[in-house]
Amino acid sequence: MRMLINQNRVTIAFHKGYPIPDDDLENKLKTKGYVVPKEPIVVRIGADGSQNSAKRWERKGVEVYYIQSKGLLSAEGRDLEKVSECFNEIHEIAKDLLGQDLAKETKWAEVFFDCRYLGAKRPLKALEDYLPSQPYLKLGEIVGEKVKPFSLIIYSAEKSELEELEVPLKEVPNWVHINIEPLIINSKYYFVRVIYRQEDISKVGVFNTKLGGVVDSLISQIESDSDVSTE
Repeated sequence: MRMLINQNRVTIAFHKGYPIPDDDLENKLKTKGYVVPKEPIVVRIGADGSQNSAKRWERKGVEVYYIQSKGLLSAEGRDLEKVSECFNEIHEIAKDLLGQDLAKETKWAEVFFDCRYLGAKRPLKALEDYLPSQPYLKLGEIVGEKVKPFSLIIYSAEKSELEELEVPLKEVPNWVHINIEPLIINSKYYFVRVIYRQEDISKVGVFNTKLGGVVDSLISQIESDSDVSTE
């Protein structure tokens, strides 16, 4: 298998904590085949290092996490199709429970994804050939060693949002961040991380369904623009 998924999480972020009563959410989830696991409450570590209690439900191949205090409702698993289906379900549940208030209650939705990917070429050399080396010459002079590009990192955001200096990048509402580099523990593989955050919840759901093809196309483009063989 070319793509080994480590994590696929799709989250709806609300403006305030406790946006949906957990009993109402649980009742809706049970009608769709989700069950309460043996450990119904777990601790999740946030991007800022904070520890937060999350309620959890599961169905084969996918889990739902609800961090009430942070207003975060997520579908999570390693199967893109199942996670996309789960996300669509929790989105519909949120619509049912919040009605017309859903749009004003939500900040954004976000895909967080990472995987290892076995391409046709060696990642270290493919990325070195794909990325321009000229900018690194002076950096190498500073270090005292010849340095080369190791990773490709690209992003997209509205300029006006980035000008709001008080807003951390993890809170920019329309943000795309993609990182591609050799996997440290096995450099035959690429490590790929994708963060895709938008105010349009439906747009995020659709993107997750296409994510496998997006990663395939990104690696294919990098490798087609280099002439490095894995042989």
